[in-house]
Amino acid sequence: MARTAKELTLAQLKKKPAGLHAVGGPVPGLALAVGRSGGRRWKLRRYVDGKQRTFDLGAWEELPTLEAARARAQALADSLAVNAEAAPRSRAVNAEAAAANPFLGPIALELIALAAS
Repeated sequence: MARTAKELTLAQLKKKPAGLHAVGGPVPGLALAVGRSGGRRWKLRRYVDGKQRTFDLGAWEELPTLEAARARAQALADSLAVNAEAAPRSRAVNAEAAAANPFLGPIALELIALAAS
């Protein structure tokens, strides 16, 4: 079961020290990265192809409200979900193209199978 972060307000986020702080709320993975010098950036953490990735959403000044950060994070999350659905189809197309090559076909198929597992 995944842990859920406590939903923080903008006032609470302004007081956070350096580090990566989960925001909580309707967009899982939304976080605020606070640098040692005080710079703040919105981040979105997601698993893509089995690996955790951190996407930069923009600076605090660019997205000054929590609603704006959540809207951009949701748009990116939706885009990642659409691309994840398309990935198996593109792998199948790559496998067909690799098999058609008489010289590299068997090797390419083996590499594609290793990458998919």
